[in-house]
Amino acid sequence: EKMIDSGRKRQWRSIFGVGPEVIAHVWNLMIQNLSHVMKETLGDKPPNPEHFLWAIIFLKVYGNEATNCRIAGGVDENTFQKWAWLYVRKISCLFSEVVIFENRYIEDEGNDCLISVDGADFEIQEPSPFNEGWYSHKFSGPGLSMPDRGYHDEDPSKVKTPSRLGDSRAQRKMRGKVHAGHETVNKRFRHFGVLNQRFRHDILDHGDVFRAVVVLTQTSIEKGEPLFSVDYKDK
Repeated sequence: EKMIDSGRKRQWRSIFGVGPEVIAHVWNLMIQNLSHVMKETLGDKPPNPEHFLWAIIFLKVYGNEATNCRIAGGVDENTFQKWAWLYVRKISCLFSEVVIFENRYIEDEGNDCLISVDGADFEIQEPSPFNEGWYSHKFSGPGLSMPDRGYHDEDPSKVKTPSRLGDSRAQRKMRGKVHAGHETVNKRFRHFGVLNQRFRHDILDHGDVFRAVVVLTQTSIEKGEPLFSVDYKDK
């Protein structure tokens, strides 16, 4: 029985990216916090959990239209796109409810650093007209790029980097663990095809899909899939 349950969970994650308890929690958050927004969009129609799942399929699989629709049970492509995007944007609206930066003060022991910061690149289609500002060195082509090493000039006054001069071996090891934890988060983001593949939709929509994936990932961290802890002391 446990093997069957484990297999079903793996199958579920292969389609949705996170466990059913995470999806249920995000659904409840959406109903509780976005009821007024949902009413403006849906009118008298109640929120549809099936359409909500289509949005998560879209984020996780990010297949072509035929693939997405087949996974969703053979629905019409226009119908799938309409409802998937509507619920992606609703999930995105939960960002400020789920990502609470004040939580960095929980169990604060007086360290200088309370959060870790990292960069990431996401591949996009070639913008038209061409703009070299969209160039990503990682992809040798168009991409949304947030440099990894953009904070070195602020070290040590504002930030502390993993390769900071003068650190002891123990300090470098400790910061290396923090960095590894952040890379784990980045890896979880990449579990979602919409962030791991070339983004094929309007670049203005990328923020919505990114925030939606962050909501799902952060919720999974809080609901049974935590990151490994680091005993961090920078004093």
